[in-house]
Amino acid sequence: MKRDQPMTRNLLLFFSLIAACNFTAAAAVGPTDTVKVTIDQVLVALADKTIDEPSRKDRVLDLITLQFDFPDMSQRILATNWKDASEAQKNQFVELFTRLLANTYWVRVKDYRDEKVEYLGEKIVDDRLARVKTQIVTETVKIPIDYSLKRNGDRWRAYDVTIEGVSLVRTYRTTYQQIAKQDGIDGLLAQMQAKVAESENP
Repeated sequence: MKRDQPMTRNLLLFFSLIAACNFTAAAAVGPTDTVKVTIDQVLVALADKTIDEPSRKDRVLDLITLQFDFPDMSQRILATNWKDASEAQKNQFVELFTRLLANTYWVRVKDYRDEKVEYLGEKIVDDRLARVKTQIVTETVKIPIDYSLKRNGDRWRAYDVTIEGVSLVRTYRTTYQQIAKQDGIDGLLAQMQAKVAESENP
């Protein structure tokens, strides 16, 4: 799916710490605190050499796929195409999108190299929506990453990530809308399926 290449740089940054989006803490705990706790949990899993790599991958990806709000992200990405898609197409899109991001994420973070995270503040709207501002600090640069979250029951879940001012949802929406316009929803799903297969057999 060559048309998704413009988002590659943002994905590289995003996947370096997307694990921050596993928000399992109680709602009484603020979004920033849950981000901090989760980063620690994922780094522990990545560093656990008592289990083999496939097991570490499964453990880390469970944190992502169970807690990131992929259905909400999928609906935002498909936008107007969502209402025109059948239930089967919607379900397939969510499944493929989840697998694609999870697989790409693992490739990016499995060799984590001690980047640091700074927390710059949070904004909560109506006690339901929140935005957590962070930055990744490497030896040479500081990369701003903001997480958009909503409270679902007793925990916070992420529905978008903005990296250096670029929204992940908006980036995917632009690319996928172009494909859907030219090839239809089934054409988009076929391209996503091929991309998922590629990501699972690098």
